[in-house]
Amino acid sequence: MIGIMLEPASHGGYEVAGTAAGVKNIQAGDRLLEVAGKDVAQAPFPHVIQWLSGSPGEPHTLVLQRGGNRVTIHATAQPVFGKPALPMARITGRWRSP
Repeated sequence: MIGIMLEPASHGGYEVAGTAAGVKNIQAGDRLLEVAGKDVAQAPFPHVIQWLSGSPGEPHTLVLQRGGNRVTIHATAQPVFGKPALPMARITGRWRSP
């Protein structure tokens, strides 16, 4: 897993709510547009999580919207607390595991 927390964006898709320690170039408030060329705007959350998952060190290409700019980020999956990172989704103000 990349080590980001996602929440549904008000305009569809997903927004970065926060990141795990050590995640670089991804900021809270970034809108996730693509994972490995796959459009996430209408994708179900479990699909997005699957696309972001991987063994530690596995590379992922993300396209984010930051402000008015599209930003391409090359990130790697990483363990968190010695285990693969699990994403968290904020649904109606509550945090829950997918």
